[in-house]
Amino acid sequence: MGIKILDKLNPIYEMFGLIYMSHNYEEIIDAAIQELNNDGVNGELIIKKNFKVIDKYIKTFDKYKIINENEVFFFDEDDASIFMLIAFVLINNEDLIYSLDNITDDQFKSIILDVYNEMFEDEKTIDSISTLNNIMEFLKGLDLKENTKWKLMIILNDPKKYYKSLIKIIEDNRNAYNEAYKVIEKPLSKLLSNYIKYVNSDKCEILNNIIKDNDNEISVIPTLAFGASLVEFKNTYFMGVLYELISQECINCMGNKGELVLKLKALSDKSKLEIISLLKVGPKYSLEIAEALKLTPATVSYHMSSLVECSMVVVEKKQGRIYYHLNKIGLKNFIDELNSVLL
Repeated sequence: MGIKILDKLNPIYEMFGLIYMSHNYEEIIDAAIQELNNDGVNGELIIKKNFKVIDKYIKTFDKYKIINENEVFFFDEDDASIFMLIAFVLINNEDLIYSLDNITDDQFKSIILDVYNEMFEDEKTIDSISTLNNIMEFLKGLDLKENTKWKLMIILNDPKKYYKSLIKIIEDNRNAYNEAYKVIEKPLSKLLSNYIKYVNSDKCEILNNIIKDNDNEISVIPTLAFGASLVEFKNTYFMGVLYELISQECINCMGNKGELVLKLKALSDKSKLEIISLLKVGPKYSLEIAEALKLTPATVSYHMSSLVECSMVVVEKKQGRIYYHLNKIGLKNFIDELNSVLL
């Protein structure tokens, strides 16, 4: 087991991110500011201070991009997990860009389903999306808006047609990506240097929690398009180059009890507290948690990211499943810190 840290951006991931961000930029920034404000910090100030490079990157790409608005209906999707499902089919299978015509519809549906099962820790088979009726039944069980289900139905019914349009969008915008990259190459170099030092250090607590019980090699790939995010797929972590910087900025704004405040905020959510109580009995994988608490796999995944980040839960990959354990040391440290503050 080890960590492989890449020092370059992934162009396909970046292009998906740049198209998505430029398509919804003002709404995304407003939502980020609001979320930071809800955490008790000045969201507008933090974004203004830290997003200059990303802002130039996205706006330069927007200037050069070539987009047919009729072909990008998933780039305005406000459910980021569904957008990433669509994107990771190509990100994880880049050879499809040149070989899509060489596989059958069923083979391609299997690839899409493999990505779905990995992202949402589900166990659906090809039969669940083999016919239009099966697709409708499959979508009926998902906790999504009707408009999103309709979009997915169009794709799953004729996936090669949609992905050919998507591949064309990627190919048409390679020049826009190159132009955007050129204007941020110098500041990005410094960001990447600091990013690599951070990931290599023992201060990267979220990665420490993730790799603790993981026997597989982990790859960490920097991203600027999603510069403040952390996304995992098949032991590959796309970590925003500003991820730690903004986290520390938020903690600093909250004062010397910043980390404690974030942990208390996590436990103020009923579902997260129920997950902690459930894991007290023993380790569980995502679907077990979802069924026990009547949550969707996507909702469980969202909650677990927060609990892992707060050092309350650790992750173990075993027999193709992700198991979650209580981080007893992390919880004890949290209780000791709370005890020292209150008593």
